[in-house]
Amino acid sequence: MTDDEYREMFIPLIDYLKDIGCDKQQHSGNRNLLHHLVGVSVLLSERGCSDDLCKAGLFHSIYGTAIFKPKMVSLEDRDKIKDLIGVWAETLVYEFCMLPKDRRAGIYALEESPLKDDLYDLAHANSDEQRIWKEKNQ
Repeated sequence: MTDDEYREMFIPLIDYLKDIGCDKQQHSGNRNLLHHLVGVSVLLSERGCSDDLCKAGLFHSIYGTAIFKPKMVSLEDRDKIKDLIGVWAETLVYEFCMLPKDRRAGIYALEESPLKDDLYDLAHANSDEQRIWKEKNQ
């Protein structure tokens, strides 16, 4: 994907995340949620993941999770999110947000499928991004 293609696809999504306050919501340490969401999406992109998975990474906790409680949007807004990022990416976001605190165990319990594979990739990128950020900012 070229830089121009990336901008065309992701800048409007980042603008939406700013509109709903992700740039004002504290995530961990002294950074905001938007910083984390973009970091996860970038890691997925660097790992050669699909555009859908990269979009899911950008939105992965907007409905709140068992660990990150703030809900940036209501589940009633799922159709709007599907329109923004696509059905598969939104499905990944929804499923990620519904996982228990022990995400890996929750994913492991799923039957083998593309959903399970993508959720593993998303969970790893989420954990890796936080670890990398902490290491850089200690």
